[in-house]
Amino acid sequence: MTLPEIFGCGFIAFALLASALLWFALVPLRDYLWFGVTFSVLFQEGFRYIIYRILRRTEQGLQAVSDNPGIIENKHILAYVSGLGFGIISGMFALVNLLADLSGPGTMGLKGGSEVFLITSAIQALAMILLHTFWSVIFFNAFDINNYFHIAYVISTHLFVSLITLLNAQGMYAATL
Repeated sequence: MTLPEIFGCGFIAFALLASALLWFALVPLRDYLWFGVTFSVLFQEGFRYIIYRILRRTEQGLQAVSDNPGIIENKHILAYVSGLGFGIISGMFALVNLLADLSGPGTMGLKGGSEVFLITSAIQALAMILLHTFWSVIFFNAFDINNYFHIAYVISTHLFVSLITLLNAQGMYAATL
């Protein structure tokens, strides 16, 4: 279980790197943050599918080495664990720049901004962790039962929630929450 999770987390980091490289390569669209967010979400969902395929291919091996094979038989547990890992990495990526900016002496708000931004960012990171957990369970189950509506639902809601965070730049913190 550890090895597929390591590869899955590594793939998430590479998805974010690939989306950043694409954003950097497309010079005319670089000024539009929504472009980077959109492709980041699409890359993340692509790698969520890769993680799904890896976990489904390694299920027999996981059952062979598991102390409790009944846990592996429940496919929702693997989706839950994968989604939780995906969400925690997403939350860490979301807050790393904010925490770096807060390392200064007595920082309240960022560059003269509102102090509400800090709590809003923390709540959004927590919400994204929870949402990634739910999205993975829905996404994995949708592929197991070939329900393409649920797959589209996960991708569209992930895109919607990610794009809504762009309202923070206008100080619309209540709307983003």
